[in-house]
Amino acid sequence: MPLALRALCLATALAVARVYAAPPLPPLLPAQQVALDVAVLHYESGRFAQARRALQVLARQGVPAAQYNLAVMHLRRELPHPSRAQAAALLERAARGGFVTAQWMLGQALENGALGPRDLVRAHEWHAQAAAHGDVAAPEKLKELATRAATAPP
Repeated sequence: MPLALRALCLATALAVARVYAAPPLPPLLPAQQVALDVAVLHYESGRFAQARRALQVLARQGVPAAQYNLAVMHLRRELPHPSRAQAAALLERAARGGFVTAQWMLGQALENGALGPRDLVRAHEWHAQAAAHGDVAAPEKLKELATRAATAPP
């Protein structure tokens, strides 16, 4: 078995073990859910400054959805001082917090180098996490990454 394929298999096993070992995330507090809903309404209405302020408060409280949305605002350059590094950090926090969309997006970014150096092993780990949490596209992406690793030159 090629070394790259062994590394991907090990990474998948470790990622899946971490997912199943982790307890389910608690739901948001009612006040956090209301604040998140208001932030989304601000965003959808084009009031990015208000959305950013509300999302920053929630992100500091550890709300993965807020961390993800702030990361997206950085990437779309909808903030006064957008930062790819800040987007990457927020996206990783959201992914570690169990936000499936962030897990998928982080896997994609690591695969194609959108947020820094390409890292196919970490991309595979995040796609495995997304798959374990129910992302419907992630299992196919895992197969694709495994096929690429198996056919890659040593």
